[in-house]
Amino acid sequence: MKPPVPGVDAALFTGIAWGRALRALQPGRAAGPDGLRPEHLLSALAAGPSSARALGESFGAFAAAVIAGRVQPAARPLLMAARVCFIPKALGGLRPLGVVQVLRRVVTRAAFARVAPPLRRFYLDRGQVGVGVSAGTEALALWVQSELERGRAIVMADRSNAYSSLHPSAMLETTAALVPPVRPLMELLLVGALALLTFRAERRPRLPQLRLPHVPQQQHPRPRRRRRRRRR
Repeated sequence: MKPPVPGVDAALFTGIAWGRALRALQPGRAAGPDGLRPEHLLSALAAGPSSARALGESFGAFAAAVIAGRVQPAARPLLMAARVCFIPKALGGLRPLGVVQVLRRVVTRAAFARVAPPLRRFYLDRGQVGVGVSAGTEALALWVQSELERGRAIVMADRSNAYSSLHPSAMLETTAALVPPVRPLMELLLVGALALLTFRAERRPRLPQLRLPHVPQQQHPRPRRRRRRRRR
C-alpha cells in the first residue's frame, strides 16, 4: 500500500469558500438532467447580500455532505445522473461525454483544487504533466526536445478507451491510499455511479426534471443621442 502524499491531512476540505466557488461559475454552460444552469445560481447570488449569504451557507452544508459521502440513497440517483452526449472524433467514431449536474460540478471542482497542490510534486516525480500541473504542455514539449537532443527515442502510445478499462476498485484504493480524506467522495462518485448504471439497466427509471424559471440575459439600455437644434 502506498503511503499518503505529504501535506494531506484530515482538514483538507475545511475552510472552502463555497460562495466564491459558486461565483466562479461561467454562464452559458450546459445543464445537467435536472435543468439547473449556472445562470440560476448566479442570479440568486446577485439578488442581494442576504440571499447570497444564505445560498452560500446552504450550499456549504450540501457540499460537506457530498464530500463526506453522507447522501441519502433516495437522493443518489438524482446526484449521480448525467446527460450523455456523443461527440465525433477526428479519426472516426464517437466519444461519449457525460454532462452532470451543476451542483456536483462545483463540489468536485473545489475538492480537486484542494487536492491538486499536494499531488503536484507526486505527479512531477513520475513524469505526469497532463493533470494538475501548470504549463504541462510546455513542460512536456521541453522534455521531449531535450531527450531528442540527447539521441534518445520517444514512443507515443494511445490506448483506445483507456479510462473505461480501468477497474473502479483499483482506482478507488490507489486514490484513497494517496489522499485518505478523498475516499468518501470517491466511493460516492465511483461506486454510486456503477450502482446507478446497474439500476438503470434493470429498471430504467426516469429522473424528474425540475421546472426552473427562465433567466433572461441582462440587456444594457442604449444611451440616448442628443439631438442638435438647428439654427435659424
